[in-house]
Amino acid sequence: MRLSEEAVDWDPPPPPTRIASDYIEMGYLLVLGAVGAIVNLIAFTNLNERPSVARRDRLLVLKQHMNYSDMMVIFLYTTSRVCWLTIYTWNGGNVLCKFVKFGQALSFQISSNVVVVIAVDRVLSLLVPLRGCRTAAVARVHCLLVGAWVTAVALSLPQMFVWKVFEPFPNWPQCSGIWEISRWQLSLENKQNITIYYTFTAERIYNIYHIVVIFWLPLALITLCYATVIVWLWKRRSTVSSPSSVSTYAGHVGLSTSRSPACSSVRFAVVTEETRGSSNYKLATTRPFRTRSTSCSRRQAMRVSCALVVAYVLCWLPYNSLVLWKLIDPVGYSAQIESKMYFINGLIVVNSVVNPFLYGTFRKQIDHRTFDQKK
Repeated sequence: MRLSEEAVDWDPPPPPTRIASDYIEMGYLLVLGAVGAIVNLIAFTNLNERPSVARRDRLLVLKQHMNYSDMMVIFLYTTSRVCWLTIYTWNGGNVLCKFVKFGQALSFQISSNVVVVIAVDRVLSLLVPLRGCRTAAVARVHCLLVGAWVTAVALSLPQMFVWKVFEPFPNWPQCSGIWEISRWQLSLENKQNITIYYTFTAERIYNIYHIVVIFWLPLALITLCYATVIVWLWKRRSTVSSPSSVSTYAGHVGLSTSRSPACSSVRFAVVTEETRGSSNYKLATTRPFRTRSTSCSRRQAMRVSCALVVAYVLCWLPYNSLVLWKLIDPVGYSAQIESKMYFINGLIVVNSVVNPFLYGTFRKQIDHRTFDQKK
């Protein structure tokens, strides 16, 4: 730990009181929490009203787990933060302190992990497609999600050992980190006003670990996955757009190679009396519809997944960038910036409020596809 060389006689200060930024944070968290609770509960009801569909649709399963993580952010992080800002003390005891901090970290970790699973699913659907086997595709997504939840729990467990109840002033208990407690006790022992340029080495390492596993590592994995998707689509574009390959494909399935206004690049072949009785008639009249339906579904799934990723990056990047700067360069970091940008941590909650609107647009497509399959 690095300390300043200046130390003067010091009397313990009184307990801190709320400042203007606390009231502002309380206000916008109350609004975001109320709106987020309503839209996420509506999304939860809509996504779980057809359990039989979820067994066959991996995209619906992914959206369900995204909804679960969003509700954890709203009901665990936002609620506990508003309660603390309202009471300004911790009266829940040591065990609840540890579990609340664990739950807050878990809600953020699983939110990132689910976005990673969506990106990995996009890659696997292109590189290792499971055509004609919806059950296997859903089972693969379930395996990825189990890994995401187990990883989130494991990475959040250190919170149980880092936080505990401490009473810096009489009748003013707080749920504090162990390093914050050590700083306070050090100040009391030395009876000095100690200015700390940067925190304990262990605290610094832990904080870097915390933001890396919650945001920066998932962001790297997401970037890698979508870079792989872009490269794959670029390579396939030249192959699929080749006239010879399109003609060969059309010849095999009995389709014409003319463009269609629908999602598919092929449309119905002209069915004559000679071909009506042949075995190609059924294929010619059913395959184009399935091709258009599959193509539309894939494009819609890609749009939804991209929208979720973009919203995730835009809402999470500002706060995590500021924290990373503070940890890497604590001397050059300006506390004035933090005092003016304190609200950016609320953008993470905004992400949980916005997500249901993004993946909710895909609901109509699911219902249409399910109805078409039953026909």
